[in-house]
Amino acid sequence: TITTVRLVALLSVIKQHHPARLSTNELRDALAHIGYQYHTRTIQRHLKDYAVVGLIKGDKEMPQGWRLTQSGKELLGVQA
Repeated sequence: TITTVRLVALLSVIKQHHPARLSTNELRDALAHIGYQYHTRTIQRHLKDYAVVGLIKGDKEMPQGWRLTQSGKELLGVQA
């Protein structure tokens, strides 16, 4: 489904930029660069979903930045 593709694309971008912190706008721009045009609010909802299941975490800064958690790194095969 479209949602699955969107979620995989989002995790892929976060993985590619690991260990960098990415803001929602940076994620939106990176997704647009690879051909995925999504509203910022849509990306924010997906980030929240990933955070709830423990794959990523926000840093509570303004603007909030996102990184993979240890569980997210293990799932995606990222070397620590």
